[in-house]
Amino acid sequence: MAEFVKRKIALVAHDAMKKQLTEWALFNADKLEREVYIGKLQGSRPEVSKILADGIINAKRLFIEANNIDNNDILEINNDAVYLIGNKPVPVQQVTPFVYFKLAEQYTSFYKVRDIR
Repeated sequence: MAEFVKRKIALVAHDAMKKQLTEWALFNADKLEREVYIGKLQGSRPEVSKILADGIINAKRLFIEANNIDNNDILEINNDAVYLIGNKPVPVQQVTPFVYFKLAEQYTSFYKVRDIR
């Protein structure tokens, strides 16, 4: 019995190490490799899509709250971007240890014609 328990513990430890190695590899992979891996994972496990969608929503909420952004300051929110009106300062860009909102570009005008930006 003790040997069986040891084997089970070893299997759990192996799975934990495998998970850590996978996370490390994904964290250090380039963007295309990460996107391919996540896409395959979503295809094989549909619940991953929900987890990712909830995580993106939560990250945007943290960003908006950390920077005291009002609804009137927001022009548009896309899947992974928040577009603000005016020159509102955004002092907090890193909302979690792994989520960073990059200040990508500034625009003087925003036009939307038939969903073309």
